[in-house]
Amino acid sequence: MLETQPVRVSYLISTRNRADYLERTLANIREFITVADELIVVDGASTDRTSEVAARNKDVITRFVSEPDHGEAHGYNKAVLLARGQILKFITDDDYIYPEAMRQVIRVLEARPEIDALLCGGESRVFDPATGASSVLYYQHLSPGRRLPETISDLFHQTPCGLGLVVRRRVIAHVGLFDATFRAVDSNYISRLLLAGVDFRYFDCKVFQQTIYPHSLQNDHGRLAIDRIRLMLDHGTWQLMLHEPMDTLAGVLGLGNLPGGKALMLWIWYGERLRYSRLRPLLVFGANGLHWLSRFKRWLQGFWWWILSAPREVGADHQPLVEPPWDFQLR
Repeated sequence: MLETQPVRVSYLISTRNRADYLERTLANIREFITVADELIVVDGASTDRTSEVAARNKDVITRFVSEPDHGEAHGYNKAVLLARGQILKFITDDDYIYPEAMRQVIRVLEARPEIDALLCGGESRVFDPATGASSVLYYQHLSPGRRLPETISDLFHQTPCGLGLVVRRRVIAHVGLFDATFRAVDSNYISRLLLAGVDFRYFDCKVFQQTIYPHSLQNDHGRLAIDRIRLMLDHGTWQLMLHEPMDTLAGVLGLGNLPGGKALMLWIWYGERLRYSRLRPLLVFGANGLHWLSRFKRWLQGFWWWILSAPREVGADHQPLVEPPWDFQLR
């Protein structure tokens, strides 16, 4: 029987119809991949030059799969199931990984076997199609003194991007694969890691450069909103749920343990009951009145802010961003 060599790191790419970006990404991976690592590219049956790009780079690609899938998460899940490495790094096909930083992250994980996953910082840029240039938008950096298990709310404000995420293979057995019903698969997985109780640390190092292109998910604000809030009416079963016990319904909606959550559930329950009753027109009239009253209040607040605020020089809101002092510390 032939013995297989152990794989140190599995670098995983999920792509579809991004041949030009994939080519640049493969050139980037060549800067840090070693002979002890593997690279798996899962393609969703692209109709562009993706297969040609993969063929030209077969010396660095360990496994290339091209077949129909159901999106980025589905592709990553296939790659995970094919991977042999004990460390998994997910890479997108339109961003950049800093080679020395990537090597340092792997050294940290090798030196600290108790750590299950690392989240690292990076730089977000926005691409201007008119000029072909990009500019710094912000730095993804966890504020000094913060620790990941204590800061789940910071996920959307300071470190929302999964480009800095590196996990051990053993995490998959505990947390599971990616949720293919999400588009923001990285934010969803980071959230699950935080809630799972695994040893998840932040490493203060600039590992990636993320560029927001016109096709990037960050421009799909509507879909991102759906991912963030997971609307209660996704399956259209709300009216049937009203027949369930009040406490059970509050628990399903995540209101049971919130301060005043049961009282809020009571308002929702009676409001929905009214919505399906003969008093529906009265409820709609009252709701519309409150809606317009709220809009008028916001307009009035904005008007007074404009009146009372001091004049500012043009361009005062566009100060250059200052890169944080990366301290290369675990927290």
